[in-house]
Amino acid sequence: GRAAAIIAMLAITTTGLGACSNDTSPVASPVADEALSTIAESASEETVTREPVTGETSDSDWVGGAPETVAAAAETTAAAAAESPAQAGKSSGQTVESEAKASRGRVPAPEPAPSDGIVWDDRPPVPATTILAPGQDINISARDAGVNPQIETRDDNRSTFAMDVDTGSYTLARTQVNAGQLPSFDSVRTEEFVNYFDQQYRSPKPGETFAIHVDGTAAPFLRSDTRILRVGIQGRRVDTADRKPVNLTFVVDNSGSMEEDGKLQMVQGAMNIMLGSLRQGDTISIVGFSDESWVLLPPTDGANRAQIASAIDRMTPTDGTNAEAGLQLGYEQAQRMYKKDATNRVILLSDGVANVGPTGPEAILTTIGDYARRDIDLNTVGVGSTSYNDEMMERLADAGDGVYTYVDNQQEAERVFQDRFVSSVETIARNAKVQVVFDTEAVSTYRLLGFENRAVADRDFTNNSVDAGEIGAGHSITALYEVTLTKPDSERNDSLAEVRLRWEEPNGKIKESEQTLRRDGVAISFASADTHLRLDVVTAAYSEVLRDGPWSRIVDLTTVAANAQRLVDRDGPFSGKAEVEDFARLTEQAARLRPSRTW
Repeated sequence: GRAAAIIAMLAITTTGLGACSNDTSPVASPVADEALSTIAESASEETVTREPVTGETSDSDWVGGAPETVAAAAETTAAAAAESPAQAGKSSGQTVESEAKASRGRVPAPEPAPSDGIVWDDRPPVPATTILAPGQDINISARDAGVNPQIETRDDNRSTFAMDVDTGSYTLARTQVNAGQLPSFDSVRTEEFVNYFDQQYRSPKPGETFAIHVDGTAAPFLRSDTRILRVGIQGRRVDTADRKPVNLTFVVDNSGSMEEDGKLQMVQGAMNIMLGSLRQGDTISIVGFSDESWVLLPPTDGANRAQIASAIDRMTPTDGTNAEAGLQLGYEQAQRMYKKDATNRVILLSDGVANVGPTGPEAILTTIGDYARRDIDLNTVGVGSTSYNDEMMERLADAGDGVYTYVDNQQEAERVFQDRFVSSVETIARNAKVQVVFDTEAVSTYRLLGFENRAVADRDFTNNSVDAGEIGAGHSITALYEVTLTKPDSERNDSLAEVRLRWEEPNGKIKESEQTLRRDGVAISFASADTHLRLDVVTAAYSEVLRDGPWSRIVDLTTVAANAQRLVDRDGPFSGKAEVEDFARLTEQAARLRPSRTW
Protein backbone atom coordinates (compact mmCIF):
# COMPACT_ATOMS: atom_id res chain seq x y z
CA GLY A 1 0.00 0.00 0.00
CA ARG A 2 2.86 2.43 0.83
CA ALA A 3 4.62 1.60 -2.44
CA ALA A 4 1.45 2.32 -4.39
CA ALA A 5 1.03 5.63 -2.58
CA ILE A 6 4.60 6.61 -3.37
CA ILE A 7 4.11 5.75 -7.06
CA ALA A 8 0.93 7.84 -7.13
CA MET A 9 2.70 10.79 -5.51
CA LEU A 10 5.57 10.54 -7.96
CA ALA A 11 3.06 10.74 -10.78
CA ILE A 12 1.84 14.17 -9.68
CA THR A 13 4.98 15.80 -8.30
CA THR A 14 8.51 16.60 -9.30
CA THR A 15 11.18 16.35 -6.65
CA GLY A 16 12.72 19.67 -5.79
CA LEU A 17 15.55 20.70 -3.61
CA GLY A 18 16.18 23.29 -1.04
CA ALA A 19 18.45 23.86 1.84
CA CYS A 20 19.09 27.22 3.22
CA SER A 21 22.66 28.32 2.80
CA ASN A 22 23.07 27.06 -0.73
CA ASP A 23 23.77 28.37 -4.19
CA THR A 24 21.19 26.53 -6.30
CA SER A 25 17.48 26.84 -7.09
CA PRO A 26 14.70 24.22 -6.93
CA VAL A 27 14.38 21.85 -9.85
CA ALA A 28 11.62 22.89 -12.23
CA SER A 29 8.37 20.95 -12.25
CA PRO A 30 5.98 19.87 -14.99
CA VAL A 31 3.73 22.80 -14.10
CA ALA A 32 6.51 25.36 -14.12
CA ASP A 33 9.44 24.10 -16.17
CA GLU A 34 11.89 26.86 -15.35
CA ALA A 35 12.69 28.74 -12.16
CA LEU A 36 12.02 32.44 -12.08
CA SER A 37 14.89 34.69 -13.06
CA THR A 38 16.27 36.87 -10.28
CA ILE A 39 14.75 40.32 -9.95
CA ALA A 40 17.24 43.15 -10.25
CA GLU A 41 16.67 45.85 -7.70
CA SER A 42 19.02 48.30 -6.06
CA ALA A 43 19.06 50.95 -3.37
CA SER A 44 21.51 53.66 -2.53
CA GLU A 45 21.34 54.07 1.22
CA GLU A 46 21.98 51.63 4.06
CA THR A 47 21.05 51.88 7.73
CA VAL A 48 21.85 49.44 10.53
CA THR A 49 19.71 49.16 13.65
CA ARG A 50 20.29 47.09 16.78
CA GLU A 51 18.04 45.95 19.60
CA PRO A 52 18.59 44.25 22.97
CA VAL A 53 17.55 40.64 23.52
CA THR A 54 14.34 40.08 25.41
CA GLY A 55 12.34 36.97 26.14
CA GLU A 56 9.33 35.52 27.87
CA THR A 57 9.00 32.95 30.63
CA SER A 58 6.22 30.59 31.56
CA ASP A 59 5.34 28.34 34.47
CA SER A 60 3.31 25.98 32.29
CA ASP A 61 4.39 22.33 32.08
CA TRP A 62 6.03 20.77 29.06
CA VAL A 63 5.01 17.33 27.94
CA GLY A 64 7.94 14.94 27.50
CA GLY A 65 9.04 11.38 26.86
CA ALA A 66 10.36 8.83 29.28
CA PRO A 67 14.17 8.67 29.71
CA GLU A 68 14.45 5.39 27.81
CA THR A 69 12.51 6.91 24.91
CA VAL A 70 14.85 9.90 24.85
CA ALA A 71 17.88 7.61 24.80
CA ALA A 72 16.51 5.77 21.78
CA ALA A 73 15.76 9.11 20.13
CA ALA A 74 19.40 10.10 20.46
CA GLU A 75 20.48 7.10 18.44
CA THR A 76 17.89 7.48 15.68
CA THR A 77 18.35 11.23 15.28
CA ALA A 78 22.09 10.80 14.89
CA ALA A 79 21.51 8.02 12.37
CA ALA A 80 19.08 10.13 10.35
CA ALA A 81 21.58 12.95 10.15
CA ALA A 82 24.42 10.62 9.22
CA GLU A 83 22.40 8.93 6.48
CA SER A 84 21.36 12.21 4.87
CA PRO A 85 22.93 12.17 1.37
CA ALA A 86 23.20 15.95 1.28
CA GLN A 87 25.55 16.27 4.23
CA ALA A 88 28.65 14.92 2.49
CA GLY A 89 30.73 17.61 0.85
CA LYS A 90 28.71 20.60 2.17
CA SER A 91 30.88 23.68 2.51
CA SER A 92 30.40 27.44 2.45
CA GLY A 93 29.70 28.64 -1.08
CA GLN A 94 29.34 25.09 -2.42
CA THR A 95 26.47 22.64 -2.72
CA VAL A 96 26.04 18.98 -3.54
CA GLU A 97 24.22 17.67 -6.62
CA SER A 98 20.49 18.36 -6.85
CA GLU A 99 19.64 14.65 -6.89
CA ALA A 100 21.03 14.28 -3.38
CA LYS A 101 19.24 17.37 -2.08
CA ALA A 102 15.83 16.18 -3.26
CA SER A 103 15.83 13.21 -0.89
CA ARG A 104 17.83 14.49 2.05
CA GLY A 105 16.42 13.76 5.45
CA ARG A 106 13.97 11.17 4.05
CA VAL A 107 15.52 7.83 4.84
CA PRO A 108 13.77 4.51 5.52
CA ALA A 109 13.08 4.14 9.23
CA PRO A 110 13.34 0.83 11.09
CA GLU A 111 10.03 -0.48 12.39
CA PRO A 112 9.85 0.91 15.95
CA ALA A 113 7.94 -0.11 19.03
CA PRO A 114 4.68 1.81 19.62
CA SER A 115 5.05 4.92 21.76
CA ASP A 116 1.53 4.65 23.18
CA GLY A 117 1.08 8.41 23.15
CA ILE A 118 3.67 9.11 25.84
CA VAL A 119 3.39 12.61 27.23
CA TRP A 120 6.43 14.34 28.59
CA ASP A 121 5.04 15.23 32.00
CA ASP A 122 4.06 11.57 32.63
CA ARG A 123 0.37 12.39 32.55
CA PRO A 124 -1.77 9.92 30.58
CA PRO A 125 -3.04 11.08 27.17
CA VAL A 126 -6.62 12.25 26.88
CA PRO A 127 -8.81 9.52 25.31
CA ALA A 128 -9.43 10.09 21.61
CA THR A 129 -12.95 11.34 20.86
CA THR A 130 -12.73 12.54 17.26
CA ILE A 131 -15.22 11.06 14.81
CA LEU A 132 -13.56 10.64 11.43
CA ALA A 133 -15.05 12.33 8.41
CA PRO A 134 -16.18 10.00 5.62
CA GLY A 135 -13.53 9.18 3.02
CA GLN A 136 -13.27 11.53 0.08
CA ASP A 137 -11.33 11.26 -3.16
CA ILE A 138 -8.74 14.04 -2.92
CA ASN A 139 -6.36 14.90 -5.73
CA ILE A 140 -3.59 17.33 -4.75
CA SER A 141 -0.74 18.28 -7.07
CA ALA A 142 2.31 19.48 -5.12
CA ARG A 143 6.07 19.86 -5.42
CA ASP A 144 8.57 18.25 -3.06
CA ALA A 145 11.28 20.69 -1.95
CA GLY A 146 13.26 18.08 -0.02
CA VAL A 147 14.25 18.19 3.65
CA ASN A 148 17.16 20.22 5.00
CA PRO A 149 20.07 18.12 6.31
CA GLN A 150 22.24 18.59 9.36
CA ILE A 151 25.13 20.93 8.48
CA GLU A 152 28.51 20.95 10.18
CA THR A 153 29.34 24.50 11.29
CA ARG A 154 33.02 23.89 10.54
CA ASP A 155 31.99 23.49 6.88
CA ASP A 156 29.36 26.23 6.73
CA ASN A 157 28.19 28.22 9.74
CA ARG A 158 25.79 30.51 7.84
CA SER A 159 22.13 29.75 7.07
CA THR A 160 20.42 32.20 4.70
CA PHE A 161 16.80 32.29 3.51
CA ALA A 162 14.09 34.62 2.28
CA MET A 163 11.38 35.58 4.76
CA ASP A 164 8.15 33.74 4.01
CA VAL A 165 4.69 34.20 5.52
CA ASP A 166 2.68 31.69 3.46
CA THR A 167 0.32 29.40 5.39
CA GLY A 168 -1.38 27.45 2.59
CA SER A 169 0.33 24.14 3.40
CA TYR A 170 -1.19 24.00 6.90
CA THR A 171 -4.79 24.68 5.89
CA LEU A 172 -4.51 22.35 2.89
CA ALA A 173 -3.32 19.55 5.20
CA ARG A 174 -6.20 20.39 7.54
CA THR A 175 -8.66 19.86 4.70
CA GLN A 176 -7.18 16.47 3.91
CA VAL A 177 -7.10 15.25 7.50
CA ASN A 178 -10.67 16.41 8.03
CA ALA A 179 -11.64 14.30 5.01
CA GLY A 180 -9.99 11.24 6.52
CA GLN A 181 -6.76 11.27 4.53
CA LEU A 182 -3.18 12.08 5.52
CA PRO A 183 -1.49 14.64 3.25
CA SER A 184 1.28 13.52 0.93
CA PHE A 185 4.72 14.53 2.21
CA ASP A 186 5.37 16.77 -0.81
CA SER A 187 2.57 19.19 0.16
CA VAL A 188 3.80 19.62 3.76
CA ARG A 189 6.07 22.61 4.44
CA THR A 190 7.09 22.93 8.07
CA GLU A 191 7.51 26.71 8.08
CA GLU A 192 3.91 27.17 6.85
CA PHE A 193 2.62 24.98 9.69
CA VAL A 194 4.57 26.89 12.35
CA ASN A 195 3.79 30.33 10.91
CA TYR A 196 0.05 29.66 10.83
CA PHE A 197 -0.15 30.46 14.55
CA ASP A 198 0.12 33.90 16.11
CA GLN A 199 3.32 34.10 18.15
CA GLN A 200 2.53 37.21 20.22
CA TYR A 201 5.97 38.70 19.59
CA ARG A 202 6.61 42.20 20.87
CA SER A 203 6.18 45.03 18.36
CA PRO A 204 9.16 46.92 16.92
CA LYS A 205 10.21 50.11 18.62
CA PRO A 206 8.65 53.31 17.24
CA GLY A 207 10.16 54.16 13.88
CA GLU A 208 11.55 50.67 13.31
CA THR A 209 10.31 48.07 10.83
CA PHE A 210 11.18 44.81 12.59
CA ALA A 211 11.75 43.42 16.07
CA ILE A 212 13.86 40.27 16.41
CA HIS A 213 13.01 37.71 19.08
CA VAL A 214 15.48 34.85 19.77
CA ASP A 215 15.19 32.00 22.24
CA GLY A 216 15.36 28.24 22.46
CA THR A 217 14.65 25.15 24.48
CA ALA A 218 15.69 21.61 25.23
CA ALA A 219 13.33 18.92 23.93
CA PRO A 220 12.84 15.56 25.64
CA PHE A 221 12.73 13.57 22.41
CA LEU A 222 16.13 14.87 21.25
CA ARG A 223 19.65 14.12 22.47
CA SER A 224 20.90 15.79 25.64
CA ASP A 225 23.34 17.94 23.63
CA THR A 226 20.64 19.09 21.20
CA ARG A 227 18.51 22.24 21.42
CA ILE A 228 15.75 23.83 19.36
CA LEU A 229 16.47 27.49 18.64
CA ARG A 230 13.78 29.91 17.51
CA VAL A 231 14.27 33.00 15.38
CA GLY A 232 11.17 35.19 15.57
CA ILE A 233 10.66 38.35 13.54
CA GLN A 234 7.77 40.75 14.07
CA GLY A 235 6.90 43.32 11.45
CA ARG A 236 5.62 46.79 12.21
CA ARG A 237 1.86 46.77 12.75
CA VAL A 238 -0.47 49.19 10.95
CA ASP A 239 -3.92 50.03 12.32
CA THR A 240 -6.82 49.63 9.92
CA ALA A 241 -7.52 53.35 10.13
CA ASP A 242 -3.93 54.15 9.14
CA ARG A 243 -3.56 51.81 6.18
CA LYS A 244 -3.06 53.12 2.66
CA PRO A 245 -5.92 53.09 0.15
CA VAL A 246 -5.99 49.78 -1.71
CA ASN A 247 -6.37 49.13 -5.44
CA LEU A 248 -7.32 45.46 -5.66
CA THR A 249 -7.99 43.46 -8.81
CA PHE A 250 -9.59 40.10 -8.10
CA VAL A 251 -8.96 37.46 -10.76
CA VAL A 252 -11.52 34.70 -10.17
CA ASP A 253 -11.51 31.21 -11.66
CA ASN A 254 -14.92 30.58 -13.26
CA SER A 255 -13.94 27.28 -14.91
CA GLY A 256 -15.90 24.06 -14.74
CA SER A 257 -13.66 22.60 -12.03
CA MET A 258 -14.80 25.39 -9.70
CA GLU A 259 -18.24 23.76 -9.56
CA GLU A 260 -16.80 20.76 -7.69
CA ASP A 261 -17.34 20.66 -3.91
CA GLY A 262 -18.63 24.25 -3.83
CA LYS A 263 -15.32 25.93 -4.73
CA LEU A 264 -16.86 28.97 -6.41
CA GLN A 265 -19.36 29.39 -3.57
CA MET A 266 -16.41 29.40 -1.15
CA VAL A 267 -14.75 32.14 -3.23
CA GLN A 268 -17.94 34.21 -3.35
CA GLY A 269 -18.37 33.89 0.41
CA ALA A 270 -14.78 34.96 1.03
CA MET A 271 -15.11 37.99 -1.25
CA ASN A 272 -18.32 39.05 0.45
CA ILE A 273 -16.48 38.94 3.78
CA MET A 274 -13.85 41.20 2.23
CA LEU A 275 -16.48 43.86 1.53
CA GLY A 276 -16.52 44.71 5.23
CA SER A 277 -12.83 45.67 5.07
CA LEU A 278 -13.27 48.19 2.23
CA ARG A 279 -13.79 51.90 2.58
CA GLN A 280 -14.23 54.98 0.44
CA GLY A 281 -11.09 55.66 -1.58
CA ASP A 282 -10.34 51.98 -2.16
CA THR A 283 -10.77 50.78 -5.75
CA ILE A 284 -11.92 47.29 -6.67
CA SER A 285 -12.04 45.49 -10.01
CA ILE A 286 -13.07 41.89 -10.72
CA VAL A 287 -11.95 39.75 -13.66
CA GLY A 288 -13.39 36.31 -14.41
CA PHE A 289 -11.83 33.61 -16.55
CA SER A 290 -12.54 30.17 -17.97
CA ASP A 291 -11.54 29.51 -21.61
CA GLU A 292 -11.31 33.27 -21.99
CA SER A 293 -11.27 36.23 -19.60
CA TRP A 294 -13.70 39.11 -19.09
CA VAL A 295 -14.26 42.08 -16.79
CA LEU A 296 -16.97 41.38 -14.26
CA LEU A 297 -16.55 44.69 -12.47
CA PRO A 298 -14.68 47.74 -13.83
CA PRO A 299 -12.74 49.85 -11.31
CA THR A 300 -15.26 50.72 -8.59
CA ASP A 301 -14.95 52.70 -5.35
CA GLY A 302 -14.95 50.49 -2.26
CA ALA A 303 -17.86 52.43 -0.80
CA ASN A 304 -20.16 51.01 -3.52
CA ARG A 305 -20.54 47.69 -1.78
CA ALA A 306 -23.88 46.79 -3.34
CA GLN A 307 -22.42 47.13 -6.83
CA ILE A 308 -19.41 45.00 -5.90
CA ALA A 309 -21.60 42.36 -4.23
CA SER A 310 -23.79 42.15 -7.33
CA ALA A 311 -20.76 41.39 -9.50
CA ILE A 312 -19.63 38.71 -7.05
CA ASP A 313 -23.04 37.03 -7.13
CA ARG A 314 -23.09 36.92 -10.97
CA MET A 315 -20.12 34.54 -11.19
CA THR A 316 -20.93 31.08 -12.59
CA PRO A 317 -18.61 28.12 -13.33
CA THR A 318 -18.27 27.37 -17.06
CA ASP A 319 -15.97 25.57 -19.54
CA GLY A 320 -12.16 25.20 -19.30
CA THR A 321 -9.39 27.09 -17.57
CA ASN A 322 -7.05 29.67 -19.04
CA ALA A 323 -5.33 31.17 -16.02
CA GLU A 324 -2.88 33.08 -18.19
CA ALA A 325 -5.68 34.99 -19.92
CA GLY A 326 -7.27 35.85 -16.57
CA LEU A 327 -4.03 37.10 -15.06
CA GLN A 328 -3.08 39.09 -18.17
CA LEU A 329 -6.42 40.92 -18.11
CA GLY A 330 -6.20 41.31 -14.34
CA TYR A 331 -2.83 43.02 -14.57
CA GLU A 332 -4.12 45.30 -17.31
CA GLN A 333 -6.91 46.38 -14.97
CA ALA A 334 -4.44 46.82 -12.10
CA GLN A 335 -2.21 48.99 -14.26
CA ARG A 336 -5.19 51.20 -15.15
CA MET A 337 -5.99 51.61 -11.45
CA TYR A 338 -2.39 52.08 -10.31
CA LYS A 339 -1.62 54.85 -7.81
CA LYS A 340 1.81 55.43 -6.37
CA ASP A 341 0.51 56.33 -2.91
CA ALA A 342 -1.80 53.29 -2.70
CA THR A 343 -1.38 49.53 -2.28
CA ASN A 344 -1.68 47.95 -5.73
CA ARG A 345 -2.32 44.22 -5.79
CA VAL A 346 -3.83 41.43 -7.87
CA ILE A 347 -5.55 38.60 -5.96
CA LEU A 348 -6.05 35.27 -7.73
CA LEU A 349 -8.75 32.97 -6.35
CA SER A 350 -8.64 29.50 -7.90
CA ASP A 351 -8.16 25.77 -7.41
CA GLY A 352 -5.01 26.07 -9.52
CA VAL A 353 -6.21 23.39 -11.92
CA ALA A 354 -5.35 25.33 -15.03
CA ASN A 355 -3.90 24.81 -18.47
CA VAL A 356 -2.09 28.10 -17.70
CA GLY A 357 -2.29 29.29 -21.32
CA PRO A 358 -1.04 28.63 -24.83
CA THR A 359 2.44 30.06 -24.18
CA GLY A 360 3.19 27.86 -21.18
CA PRO A 361 3.96 28.73 -17.54
CA GLU A 362 7.20 30.60 -18.17
CA ALA A 363 5.49 33.48 -19.95
CA ILE A 364 2.99 34.26 -17.20
CA LEU A 365 5.58 33.79 -14.44
CA THR A 366 7.83 36.30 -16.17
CA THR A 367 4.91 38.72 -16.57
CA ILE A 368 4.05 38.38 -12.88
CA GLY A 369 7.66 39.14 -11.93
CA ASP A 370 7.72 42.18 -14.22
CA TYR A 371 4.61 43.64 -12.58
CA ALA A 372 6.00 42.90 -9.09
CA ARG A 373 9.00 45.07 -9.94
CA ARG A 374 6.48 47.82 -10.69
CA ASP A 375 4.92 47.38 -7.23
CA ILE A 376 1.87 45.45 -8.38
CA ASP A 377 2.09 42.27 -6.30
CA LEU A 378 0.12 39.03 -6.52
CA ASN A 379 -1.61 37.16 -3.71
CA THR A 380 -3.04 33.70 -4.37
CA VAL A 381 -5.97 32.20 -2.48
CA GLY A 382 -6.58 28.49 -3.02
CA VAL A 383 -9.88 26.63 -2.63
CA GLY A 384 -11.08 23.07 -3.15
CA SER A 385 -9.75 19.59 -2.49
CA THR A 386 -11.20 17.09 -4.95
CA SER A 387 -8.75 18.60 -7.46
CA TYR A 388 -6.24 21.22 -6.39
CA ASN A 389 -2.83 22.41 -7.58
CA ASP A 390 -0.85 23.51 -4.53
CA GLU A 391 2.31 23.82 -6.59
CA MET A 392 0.82 26.27 -9.09
CA MET A 393 -0.70 28.54 -6.45
CA GLU A 394 2.51 28.67 -4.39
CA ARG A 395 4.73 29.35 -7.43
CA LEU A 396 2.51 32.16 -8.70
CA ALA A 397 2.52 33.93 -5.31
CA ASP A 398 6.30 33.57 -5.04
CA ALA A 399 6.77 35.05 -8.51
CA GLY A 400 4.42 37.91 -7.66
CA ASP A 401 6.05 38.83 -4.33
CA GLY A 402 2.81 38.03 -2.56
CA VAL A 403 1.22 35.71 -0.01
CA TYR A 404 -0.17 32.23 -0.62
CA THR A 405 -3.11 31.17 1.53
CA TYR A 406 -5.66 28.38 1.31
CA VAL A 407 -9.25 28.86 2.43
CA ASP A 408 -11.07 25.73 3.59
CA ASN A 409 -13.98 27.12 5.62
CA GLN A 410 -15.84 30.25 6.67
CA GLN A 411 -13.55 30.88 9.63
CA GLU A 412 -10.46 30.81 7.44
CA ALA A 413 -12.11 33.21 4.98
CA GLU A 414 -12.71 35.63 7.86
CA ARG A 415 -9.10 35.23 8.98
CA VAL A 416 -7.71 36.04 5.51
CA PHE A 417 -10.14 38.71 4.27
CA GLN A 418 -11.14 40.36 7.54
CA ASP A 419 -8.84 39.76 10.52
CA ARG A 420 -5.61 39.90 8.50
CA PHE A 421 -6.74 42.06 5.62
CA VAL A 422 -4.24 44.86 6.26
CA SER A 423 -1.25 42.50 6.64
CA SER A 424 -2.26 40.74 3.42
CA VAL A 425 -2.30 43.86 1.27
CA GLU A 426 0.06 46.49 2.74
CA THR A 427 3.78 45.80 2.25
CA ILE A 428 6.28 47.17 4.78
CA ALA A 429 9.45 45.49 3.44
CA ARG A 430 10.70 44.01 0.17
CA ASN A 431 13.48 41.54 -0.55
CA ALA A 432 13.63 40.64 3.13
CA LYS A 433 16.30 38.08 4.01
CA VAL A 434 17.48 36.35 7.16
CA GLN A 435 21.00 35.10 7.81
CA VAL A 436 21.84 33.15 10.96
CA VAL A 437 25.56 32.90 11.71
CA PHE A 438 26.36 30.14 14.21
CA ASP A 439 29.30 30.37 16.59
CA THR A 440 31.51 27.43 15.63
CA GLU A 441 32.92 27.22 19.16
CA ALA A 442 29.46 26.69 20.69
CA VAL A 443 27.44 24.96 17.94
CA SER A 444 28.73 21.94 16.00
CA THR A 445 25.73 21.21 13.70
CA TYR A 446 22.44 22.80 12.72
CA ARG A 447 19.35 21.98 10.69
CA LEU A 448 16.74 24.52 9.61
CA LEU A 449 13.24 23.08 9.87
CA GLY A 450 11.51 24.10 6.64
CA PHE A 451 12.15 27.02 4.26
CA GLU A 452 13.68 24.56 1.77
CA ASN A 453 12.24 26.37 -1.23
CA ARG A 454 13.13 29.81 0.17
CA ALA A 455 16.88 29.23 0.23
CA VAL A 456 19.26 32.09 -0.61
CA ALA A 457 22.98 31.64 -1.27
CA ASP A 458 25.04 32.92 1.66
CA ARG A 459 26.98 35.27 -0.59
CA ASP A 460 23.71 36.84 -1.83
CA PHE A 461 22.58 38.08 1.57
CA THR A 462 23.94 41.55 0.69
CA ASN A 463 23.13 41.31 -3.02
CA ASN A 464 20.26 43.73 -3.65
CA SER A 465 19.57 42.24 -7.08
CA VAL A 466 18.51 38.88 -5.60
CA ASP A 467 14.78 38.60 -5.00
CA ALA A 468 13.67 37.53 -1.54
CA GLY A 469 10.53 37.84 0.62
CA GLU A 470 7.93 40.59 0.85
CA ILE A 471 6.46 41.24 4.30
CA GLY A 472 3.10 42.76 5.08
CA ALA A 473 2.18 45.02 7.99
CA GLY A 474 1.99 43.07 11.24
CA HIS A 475 3.30 39.85 9.77
CA SER A 476 5.55 37.66 11.89
CA ILE A 477 8.01 35.01 10.72
CA THR A 478 9.25 32.11 12.80
CA ALA A 479 12.14 29.79 11.96
CA LEU A 480 13.21 26.82 14.08
CA TYR A 481 16.67 25.26 14.12
CA GLU A 482 17.73 21.93 15.56
CA VAL A 483 21.31 22.47 16.79
CA THR A 484 23.96 20.40 18.53
CA LEU A 485 25.94 22.18 21.24
CA THR A 486 29.63 21.47 21.64
CA LYS A 487 29.48 21.95 25.41
CA PRO A 488 25.83 21.48 26.45
CA ASP A 489 26.60 21.69 30.19
CA SER A 490 28.74 24.80 30.02
CA GLU A 491 27.84 27.49 32.53
CA ARG A 492 29.37 30.25 30.41
CA ASN A 493 26.93 32.59 28.71
CA ASP A 494 28.34 31.86 25.26
CA SER A 495 27.05 33.39 22.05
CA LEU A 496 25.29 30.65 20.08
CA ALA A 497 24.32 32.59 16.96
CA GLU A 498 23.86 36.02 15.47
CA VAL A 499 20.64 36.74 13.56
CA ARG A 500 20.87 39.29 10.76
CA LEU A 501 18.03 40.84 8.77
CA ARG A 502 18.32 42.81 5.54
CA TRP A 503 15.42 44.38 3.67
CA GLU A 504 14.32 47.21 1.42
CA GLU A 505 11.97 49.86 2.79
CA PRO A 506 9.02 51.03 0.64
CA ASN A 507 11.03 54.20 -0.09
CA GLY A 508 13.87 52.12 -1.55
CA LYS A 509 16.32 52.44 1.36
CA ILE A 510 18.21 49.30 2.42
CA LYS A 511 18.23 48.56 6.14
CA GLU A 512 19.76 45.93 8.37
CA SER A 513 19.19 44.77 11.91
CA GLU A 514 20.85 42.10 14.03
CA GLN A 515 20.41 40.26 17.31
CA THR A 516 22.59 37.83 19.26
CA LEU A 517 21.28 34.64 20.85
CA ARG A 518 23.22 33.65 23.97
CA ARG A 519 23.07 30.51 26.03
CA ASP A 520 20.97 32.17 28.74
CA GLY A 521 18.24 32.73 26.15
CA VAL A 522 17.70 28.96 25.86
CA ALA A 523 15.39 27.31 28.39
CA ILE A 524 17.01 24.39 30.22
CA SER A 525 13.76 22.43 30.05
CA PHE A 526 10.68 22.38 27.90
CA ALA A 527 8.59 23.25 30.97
CA SER A 528 10.37 26.58 31.38
CA ALA A 529 10.25 27.53 27.69
CA ASP A 530 8.00 30.23 26.27
CA THR A 531 4.49 28.83 25.74
CA HIS A 532 4.40 29.76 22.07
CA LEU A 533 7.78 28.12 21.53
CA ARG A 534 6.31 24.92 22.97
CA LEU A 535 3.43 25.18 20.52
CA ASP A 536 5.94 25.74 17.71
CA VAL A 537 7.86 22.59 18.61
CA VAL A 538 4.73 20.43 18.73
CA THR A 539 3.54 21.93 15.45
CA ALA A 540 6.92 21.32 13.82
CA ALA A 541 6.88 17.73 15.10
CA TYR A 542 3.45 17.21 13.51
CA SER A 543 4.73 18.55 10.21
CA GLU A 544 8.02 16.64 10.33
CA VAL A 545 6.21 13.34 10.89
CA LEU A 546 3.73 14.04 8.08
CA ARG A 547 6.53 14.82 5.63
CA ASP A 548 8.77 11.89 6.69
CA GLY A 549 11.53 14.17 7.98
CA PRO A 550 14.25 13.00 10.41
CA TRP A 551 11.97 13.46 13.42
CA SER A 552 9.58 10.87 11.99
CA ARG A 553 12.16 8.27 13.09
CA ILE A 554 11.82 9.21 16.75
CA VAL A 555 8.24 10.51 17.16
CA ASP A 556 4.84 9.25 16.08
CA LEU A 557 1.50 10.99 15.56
CA THR A 558 0.01 9.43 18.69
CA THR A 559 2.62 11.17 20.82
CA VAL A 560 2.24 14.42 18.87
CA ALA A 561 -1.51 14.31 19.54
CA ALA A 562 -1.02 13.65 23.26
CA ASN A 563 1.31 16.62 23.57
CA ALA A 564 -0.90 18.89 21.49
CA GLN A 565 -3.80 18.00 23.76
CA ARG A 566 -1.68 18.89 26.78
CA LEU A 567 -1.40 22.46 25.44
CA VAL A 568 -5.19 22.92 25.44
CA ASP A 569 -6.11 20.99 28.59
CA ARG A 570 -8.03 22.94 31.20
CA ASP A 571 -4.78 24.01 32.84
CA GLY A 572 -2.86 24.25 29.57
CA PRO A 573 -1.46 27.52 28.21
CA PHE A 574 -3.81 27.53 25.20
CA SER A 575 -7.02 26.37 26.85
CA GLY A 576 -9.91 28.12 25.11
CA LYS A 577 -7.80 29.18 22.10
CA ALA A 578 -9.89 27.97 19.15
CA GLU A 579 -7.06 27.68 16.61
CA VAL A 580 -4.85 25.63 18.94
CA GLU A 581 -7.76 23.47 20.08
CA ASP A 582 -8.51 22.74 16.42
CA PHE A 583 -4.84 21.87 15.90
CA ALA A 584 -4.99 19.40 18.79
CA ARG A 585 -8.10 17.81 17.27
CA LEU A 586 -6.35 17.49 13.89
CA THR A 587 -3.33 15.76 15.40
CA GLU A 588 -5.61 13.33 17.18
CA GLN A 589 -7.45 12.55 13.97
CA ALA A 590 -4.18 12.17 12.05
CA ALA A 591 -2.97 9.72 14.71
CA ARG A 592 -6.08 7.62 14.11
CA LEU A 593 -5.28 7.57 10.40
CA ARG A 594 -1.71 6.34 11.02
CA PRO A 595 -1.29 3.83 13.85
CA SER A 596 1.54 4.33 16.33
CA ARG A 597 4.99 4.60 14.83
CA THR A 598 7.57 6.02 17.19
CA TRP A 599 9.73 8.94 16.45
